[in-house]
Amino acid sequence: MLVSGSLTFHFASKSSETGIVYLWIEISEATSNVVYVGKASRTLQFRCNRHKSGFKNSVTGRAHAKRIQFGIGQGRRYLVYFRKSLIESILYENTIPMESVEELAFIKKFRPLWNA
Repeated sequence: MLVSGSLTFHFASKSSETGIVYLWIEISEATSNVVYVGKASRTLQFRCNRHKSGFKNSVTGRAHAKRIQFGIGQGRRYLVYFRKSLIESILYENTIPMESVEELAFIKKFRPLWNA
């Protein structure tokens, strides 16, 4: 969402869940495309705040911000889809969060343009 020239995230509801995998989806009149996949070991709100900081303070974040601002100027919308990642048992360890594995799987599946 663009507010006073700055990008921000609007949450329909807040969640305290951790271990999240998320997709940025670019929506135009004709298509919807996954443009970015990420993970949040902490809460999604925490991770989105890190993105907001990156929109100003990191090379990759500024590139994402330019792409989003350009897309908004072209009439595109952006949504963030997210889900709680699975927790698995591996090598007798019973609480292994899978957000890193799921992030890689989503990147392989959708091949988002904005993931390096």
